Amino acid sequence: MYYSSSNFTISSISAAVPSQKLNREDFKKIYGEDLEKKLFLNSGVETRYFANEDQTTINLSVKLAKEVFKKKQINPGELDALIFITQSTDFVLPGGSFIIHKELNLNSDCLCVDYNVGCSAYPIGLFQASLLFNNPNIKKILLIIGDTLSKYLDKENRGTYCLFGDGVSSTILENKKNNNQSYFNIKNDGKGYEDLIVKEKILSEKKKTLHMNGMGVFSFAIKQVPEMIDDLQKKYQLQNENISYLILHQANKNIIDIINKQTNFSDKSLISISDFGNTASASIPITICHNKKFLQNKNINCLLVGFGVGLSWSSCQINFSHTDINDIFYY
Repeated sequence: MYYSSSNFTISSISAAVPSQKLNREDFKKIYGEDLEKKLFLNSGVETRYFANEDQTTINLSVKLAKEVFKKKQINPGELDALIFITQSTDFVLPGGSFIIHKELNLNSDCLCVDYNVGCSAYPIGLFQASLLFNNPNIKKILLIIGDTLSKYLDKENRGTYCLFGDGVSSTILENKKNNNQSYFNIKNDGKGYEDLIVKEKILSEKKKTLHMNGMGVFSFAIKQVPEMIDDLQKKYQLQNENISYLILHQANKNIIDIINKQTNFSDKSLISISDFGNTASASIPITICHNKKFLQNKNINCLLVGFGVGLSWSSCQINFSHTDINDIFYY
C-alpha cells in the first residue's frame, strides 16, 4: 500500500533499554567459545540488554515517556492520541495503551490505540499517526513502540537467545503549518506467519517461547526488502543521492549487509545491531537515537525500513529537520 502525506512533523524521538547488559563473554560461558564465535559472525551482536523480572514493556515505556514530557515540557493534556505498538504487553486485556494512559495521566479525550506489530512497527506507527492527523481535532500524538522479547527467549534456542534484546521508544508527532512530505509503502504476507512465532497459545499453561525459522526469515528479507526500497524510490522518484541515510530494522549483520549492497546504500546505512542486538519493534528508533549526531535537526531525508513478524514489511521516507533526538536512556 502506497501513501504520501504532509500532515505531520516528528518533534522528538527517544529510546530506552534496560540496564542489565549481556555481552559476548556471557554467551561464551553458556555455549562455549567456538560456537559463540560462529553465532557472532552471523548476528554481529556484541552486546544486548535484557529486562529484569520487574521490568515490562509498559513500565519501561511509561518511565521513558515521563522523561520526554519533563525534557520537552509537555503537558499530558496536550496529547490527542496515544498509539502503543508491542508484541509483549502485560495483559491479554485491557490493551496496554489504557494502562499507559492512566500512568501518564492523559485526559479522557485522548484516543487510545493498540497494535500487535513486530519488526515493521516504526514505519507502520508513523503511517497510523498520519491517518489520525486527517482528523483536524488531532494536533499532537504520542507513539510508543517497544518490546521485552527476552521474556520469550529460551537459552536452548541459541539462534534467538544470542540475537534479541529489549528496548522501547517514544515519538512525539505534531501537525504543524509547514510539514515536510513523507512517503510510505506497507506490505504483508500472512502465509509466512509461522516463520516468527510464539507457538504456545494465550490460554496454554506451557512456557511461551519465541520460535524463528532463520532461513525462512533470511530468504524473505533479502528478497522483499530490496524490492520494496526500489519500488518506493521509483513510485515517488526518490533518488539515492537525495537520501542521506538508510535506517533498516536491525535484524542481523548478514541481512543488513546484503540489503545495503543490493540497494547501493552500503556507505550510508546507520546501524545499532552490534551495541543493542535485534530489539524487534524498537530497533529503528533505537538506531536513530544511537546515531543522533548524524540526524538531529538536520534537513535530510532518510529511508526507514522495517521487516519481520507477520510476515510484514514497511518503508517510509522521513525528514528530520525539526526533530529533537535524545540520547538513549538506560533503566
